[in-house]
Amino acid sequence: DYKFIKYIDSTNCTSCVLQNLYLWNDFIDLYKEQYKNVSFYFIISDKNLKEMDILFMLKNTNFNHSILLDTSNVFMRTNPNIPSESKWHTFVLDKSDSIILVGDPIHNKKIEELYNQTMDDRFSSSVTNKM
Repeated sequence: DYKFIKYIDSTNCTSCVLQNLYLWNDFIDLYKEQYKNVSFYFIISDKNLKEMDILFMLKNTNFNHSILLDTSNVFMRTNPNIPSESKWHTFVLDKSDSIILVGDPIHNKKIEELYNQTMDDRFSSSVTNKM
């Protein structure tokens, strides 16, 4: 029901971002354990790098989860309302694909707290509504 999106493009140093992807491992594992129906999507689309360069960098990341390589920039073409600034490239969608949270919980503890509180509230209310 909930989708975490991390979009990585050439607005930042892609190799720097990829080197730090491992920081997401614990966060993802915790969320997948604590909340059901949560998916994570890491989308890489960097027109300045060759696909083989990106694959080589990914091989050396210690990141334990799936990554989508968008070599044709389909994600941004189909989502033209997403701002180009990278601070808007990490967000959560609800089951109707509406954005409910924006910000990077890995590099900002206040954003992480907001994510945790929001997900706790949403999951506790969905359990209450089912009773």
